Amino acid sequence: MTSRLASIEDALSSLLLRTIERKPADDAVFEHVTMALHAFRRTSSTEPTAVPRSSRGGLASWQLRMACDRLDDEADLGAAVRSAAAACHLSRSHFSRAFKASTGLSPTHWRMEQRVRRAQTLLAHPDRTLVDIAAECGFADQSHFTNVFSRFRRQSPGAWRRDAARRSAQA
Repeated sequence: MTSRLASIEDALSSLLLRTIERKPADDAVFEHVTMALHAFRRTSSTEPTAVPRSSRGGLASWQLRMACDRLDDEADLGAAVRSAAAACHLSRSHFSRAFKASTGLSPTHWRMEQRVRRAQTLLAHPDRTLVDIAAECGFADQSHFTNVFSRFRRQSPGAWRRDAARRSAQA
């Protein structure tokens, strides 16, 4: 991609030089080629996709994978964040900012979102109790599970389960 951009810039620069050397010089063509070259340089150097994610304050892809694994595996959130930060070779505060820049969520919020998603999968099985699901997903108790699930999904786990059963019956 970089060589492609360089060849475009070279072509525009060459066109500009040929326009200048032409006798008599065509001012309108010179002006258009100059504007095209400036526009190209301005957009190609500030294009957000041209800047790697890690240089925009986020984590590199290997760091993000490692961090997500550590946050999923460790039971204690504080220990999980410390472990993920150490594995990424960052301080805890820098890691938290970089993680949020990469995912859009703080490590705590991301972890809760993962637990709620896991709970949704388990709620699809009507034989599983809310107490069992809460324990398996790492919530302190059923009340904690219900509060977090309701806040994240704007619906209680029981209501979500009923709606999911209705949706699957209609399908």
